[in-house]
Amino acid sequence: MKRHAQKYPVSVGAVIFNRRHELLLFSDPKAGLWKCVSGWVENETLIEAVQREIREEAGKIMFRVNGVIDAHTFNYLGESIVSVWYLVHYLGGTVVPSDDLARYDYAWYDEAGLKTISVSVPAQAEILQRAFRLMRNRISDENGSRNDP
Repeated sequence: MKRHAQKYPVSVGAVIFNRRHELLLFSDPKAGLWKCVSGWVENETLIEAVQREIREEAGKIMFRVNGVIDAHTFNYLGESIVSVWYLVHYLGGTVVPSDDLARYDYAWYDEAGLKTISVSVPAQAEILQRAFRLMRNRISDENGSRNDP
């Protein structure tokens, strides 16, 4: 079967958790809306793109990309965009908003705190809730396996 080359714009997002299971979010002080690290794929693999976006937007932090937690399409300015979101674990270093987020504030939010803020893109709220569920399930699985004989 012959495949036709089709090009769709692709974006990636990083849902970054620390060891306390808090989520890293950024906010434009003028708008008061919060968002994750995200950006466009630029002639690179998806993993390379999410790693680059994290370095560009969050500074020289140490992190581990764990896997895809969401993939969907959305319409942006009349164009269909493929968006792939990754679960990322923060391992250390100082967060320094830079690149597109240079004027942004940042904060770490636990699941309860997430309910007190507004996110810049409505679809992100569902992705963040899914990420917290995955974290809870992972912790539950890890605790369960420790108690097994």
